[in-house]
Amino acid sequence: MPQKGFKSITVSEEVYDRLYDIFQRNNFGLALKGITSFSGYCTNILEKTREKDEIFSKYKKIIITLTVLVILFFAYGFFFKSDNTGSLVVTEDAISSKQFAAGKELISLLVDMKSLKLNQDVFQNNIFVNLQDFGLSIPPEPQGRVNPFLPTEAE
Repeated sequence: MPQKGFKSITVSEEVYDRLYDIFQRNNFGLALKGITSFSGYCTNILEKTREKDEIFSKYKKIIITLTVLVILFFAYGFFFKSDNTGSLVVTEDAISSKQFAAGKELISLLVDMKSLKLNQDVFQNNIFVNLQDFGLSIPPEPQGRVNPFLPTEAE
């Protein structure tokens, strides 16, 4: 019989063994959380499950409504949308006169830019020559691992 203020529950040996194994492997981390016994660990798991269940039941209607709306949205798009979508391939006929004019203007600007000449005298000017570089040099750093995501034993 359990102590006064407590109840007992029955679980299969498989469930008990699995939970006890997890409890043993995480014993130190659980002790930091104040869980020092196996029954305390089981109580903690049951309490967390109850809290998650309460949260789900609290927002269940909203979740179901949003899911139905998303399904209806995609169903509408699939069944009722017209098939008059344009081709993904653009042909010359599909280009409007405005687009053609803009493309022609861009090409003429590129041709004009090719004909530009840079005056090299700027680089010989005393003002340019006397400019000081205030940049900082970056010291070499040690290189890290080739793949930082591999476990450390794999190297």
